[in-house]
Amino acid sequence: MRTYASILALVLITASTTLAGDKSVRYFSDAERYQHVNPVVLERDYISSLHSMNDGVVESALAHATMMKLVLPSRSNRALYERVIDIAKTATSPELRYKAFLSGMVLSNPEMFINTNIREFNSPDELFAALASRLSEYYAAR
Repeated sequence: MRTYASILALVLITASTTLAGDKSVRYFSDAERYQHVNPVVLERDYISSLHSMNDGVVESALAHATMMKLVLPSRSNRALYERVIDIAKTATSPELRYKAFLSGMVLSNPEMFINTNIREFNSPDELFAALASRLSEYYAAR
């Protein structure tokens, strides 16, 4: 029994090390991928996720919806925007309200974020930090 447990532990450690070192696994899809999906279906799914009681699910949906808007700035969805603004006003977490605020800014004013370097963000936090920085630069230049 100890041998099986040791082998299982070794396999799990090897698998997690391999995945952690694999840079091909990314948090966000690349910009090209958004060109080949149905944005109506994505938006519907994002709205559904934004109604979750789990803050992590909501944060992830905010990040993905925001990234989609950065890649497809001409795409408009009033229901998605309204749900994001509702989260910005009513979320129990100040961090989640702030991230929803940033997401709402992108959804309503994508032109403000044109100079945001759309790169490989490894997490929602990296995306939201870049958006906050861009927003700060935008208002500092005015």
